Amino acid sequence: MAHRLSILTVAAAALLACGGGASKPGGPTGTTGPTGPTGPTGTTGPTGTTGPTGATGPTGTTGPSGTTGPTGDTGPTGSSGPAGSTGPTACAALVPADPGTGVEYTMPVPSEMPDCEPALTDGHGDFVGVGLSYKTFDYQFVSATSPGVPTGNMTGPGAFDGESVIAPQPDGYLVAHRSTGEWPGSLQRYDATGHLLSDDGARDVFGVMGLPGGGGVVDVAAGYSPAGNTTVVPHVVWTGAAGDVVADLTGATPVAVSSTANVLVLRDADGQLRWYDRAGAAVTGWFPSPADFASARKQLGYHFDHPLALADGSVVLFLNTDQAVRIAAGATQGSPVPDWVTARAGALFANVRGAQANAFVTVKGGGGGACEVDVEILDAAGERCGALQLQAPAPCDAARVGADGTVLTNGGKIDGAGLTCAWHWWSGLLR
Repeated sequence: MAHRLSILTVAAAALLACGGGASKPGGPTGTTGPTGPTGPTGTTGPTGTTGPTGATGPTGTTGPSGTTGPTGDTGPTGSSGPAGSTGPTACAALVPADPGTGVEYTMPVPSEMPDCEPALTDGHGDFVGVGLSYKTFDYQFVSATSPGVPTGNMTGPGAFDGESVIAPQPDGYLVAHRSTGEWPGSLQRYDATGHLLSDDGARDVFGVMGLPGGGGVVDVAAGYSPAGNTTVVPHVVWTGAAGDVVADLTGATPVAVSSTANVLVLRDADGQLRWYDRAGAAVTGWFPSPADFASARKQLGYHFDHPLALADGSVVLFLNTDQAVRIAAGATQGSPVPDWVTARAGALFANVRGAQANAFVTVKGGGGGACEVDVEILDAAGERCGALQLQAPAPCDAARVGADGTVLTNGGKIDGAGLTCAWHWWSGLLR
């Protein structure tokens, strides 16, 4: 609160002046002689004037009141400038400035392994797994920076009904493995160079999905038999990065893992869904599924649904069917799939930049020619941040984004010597 104080002081003075005359004394008493004439009375003479009263002089003016000058402007009200963001924009640093030329590796293919598998990396990305397959896969590992003689031998089956069978970890891999021609298999753990570290020997594993930051969610079917004459009890098993059991939920199967490590599961008894956290603790209650799983899977046929774990924590199910739906992390109902996802339905999707961005990868050149790949980056809200155009001399048919953000392409070229697989990668490009 401001205070204002004013003081007025007034002073006055009075002036007083006084003045008078005296009588002369008489002479001695003499004889009375004849009275002589008094003589004429002399004039006193004219009364002298005091003189004109002098003027005090004209009242002097203090002078014209001087102006204090024109009131100065405080200046135009300065604008704070265009509204700036309070920090870096959501797109800042999401799109690499220069992808570089990358690294290439080729390998002749034995006649019994006629397919070139997409390459993969773990969370460190120091080694790249280059794979060949025919019903089963066989990955060997080379240095990401200077590939030479491969090391390791990570083997496994082709996916059962499209299940995910390899879950990259911060260091190494969890693999749903089978040693015979039939499912289920066991949960194995490999190091970053493809050397087997452990095998749980349970023989009841159909698939495994990785958890962000390490660990996995395992699709277990206890009691399964190819002959179909036993009672199967489905389980969802949460594991650590070393394959150790963290939690076990009976009567359900895993559906999707979000970018925030929440897990969506389907209850076998009634088809309802529920969210759990990375440690197997329930986040929501059970709720009706917003998608008809049976209808969606019929439409997909042999193409298994690979849910999209968007950067905002939501998941998208059954994208290429009329049952496509988005479920936000922790939500108990579905919502429409965002337009920016459906418009890119044909591209490979990956969650990148530590769950800060969405990447859509499209192979645009191949078929025996040079490889061309577009990588489009969108922020967590779906705003387009930019795109990269990657080029490699070897042909490519497919692309993948590794667990460390490495962008990898693969393709094959047939000549007189047979099939040669070619892989090209840009290490940690979207880390």
